[in-house]
Amino acid sequence: MEQGTKIVGEGTKTIGETVFAINQIVESAADVANMVQEIAAAAEEQSASVEEVTSSVEDVSAIIEESAAGSQETSGTTEKEAISMDGLFNDAKELAAYPKICRCLHPVSY
Repeated sequence: MEQGTKIVGEGTKTIGETVFAINQIVESAADVANMVQEIAAAAEEQSASVEEVTSSVEDVSAIIEESAAGSQETSGTTEKEAISMDGLFNDAKELAAYPKICRCLHPVSY
């Protein structure tokens, strides 16, 4: 009987140690699960940040394209204005060559 009591005592001790070890494993698994959730949340935040940066870069790219198109349009308009001014200058030179015609059209009083 003494030996049976000893075996039961040892079995009880072993079961207690096993339960303790299982509880530690469960706690560790819960810690790992929490870490995985934190990593997933951080990855989502990082993904959202990358999307924001990508969107901002696309916005800047669009602004640059619009600016380039505006510059080309302005350049074209400036060139047309320069050609028009050349034409006006040439017309003015021709009219200056014919002062009598100018005085008839716009008499000057002296």
